[in-house]
Amino acid sequence: MARPVRTSGNKMSLRQTSFTVIHRVDFIASLLGPLGDMLSSTWLSIIAAITIGGLSIIFAIGIVLSGAGFNDFGGIIIPFVMIVIGSLLITLNILMVNPSQGSQLTVSLKYWYKELFESKKRYQVFLKPFAFSSKSKDRNVIEKIFDGKRYYFTVIKVQGKVSATSFDEDLQVLSMLNRDSLRALERDTQRTTIVYIGTPQIKPKKPAINATPAIRSRIEMLSKVVEELGGTQALETYIVLSARNYRVLSVKTGNQFKHLNGGLVTTAYQLKGDEAKKIINKLVG
Repeated sequence: MARPVRTSGNKMSLRQTSFTVIHRVDFIASLLGPLGDMLSSTWLSIIAAITIGGLSIIFAIGIVLSGAGFNDFGGIIIPFVMIVIGSLLITLNILMVNPSQGSQLTVSLKYWYKELFESKKRYQVFLKPFAFSSKSKDRNVIEKIFDGKRYYFTVIKVQGKVSATSFDEDLQVLSMLNRDSLRALERDTQRTTIVYIGTPQIKPKKPAINATPAIRSRIEMLSKVVEELGGTQALETYIVLSARNYRVLSVKTGNQFKHLNGGLVTTAYQLKGDEAKKIINKLVG
């Protein structure tokens, strides 16, 4: 059984009865080539697809005949084609069955319901993407609705202090700082540390207006050295703080920066705006 997904289907076993045994629809799958092996169905979904598809076509013809009929062929061709295409897409959703998630129609309906209606205070928060909180002027706090509950979180990029040459006294101080920073979160805020392997990006430094030729030459040489590094990789460390309340998150973020700037890490800064959006997409992508 697959891992539960919020927008999945009924998760029922598809091998329970004769109507729920998986079948491969050869006359459709053969036309799709290798992709056809991913198309499975059951007798129940086949019967439902034929029924819904047939009724949809009859409904489209009924709309045409109840109007101007075939006398106004130019005026009915576009609505008729749109109804047929829409009916075909719905029929394919009914026909296809995901062995681990159930009916594809159920999956689609649950997905669109959560996309359109599962929100609070009359504004939408999408499933996978995120929205910057309207309470954050700097766009450094992100909010998201999950299971009907609203969460706020922020991302801090840090550069660590511990190295192979750290002394025991340094490690002891760092462990105390880390312990105190965790205690400061209490139980209403969660902290998650994410280590990501990325590619270092060096922004070219613009020389000053009064820079000498030697300084300009040095900057150009350093830029060429960086460009020639090729596939160099670097570790990027991020701390994600999450809370149910915006004010609580702001207070706990300030407490965390006190410990971070107190020697727990070398550098730390809160991501905001486009930079935060880029990092979140990379981490959840």
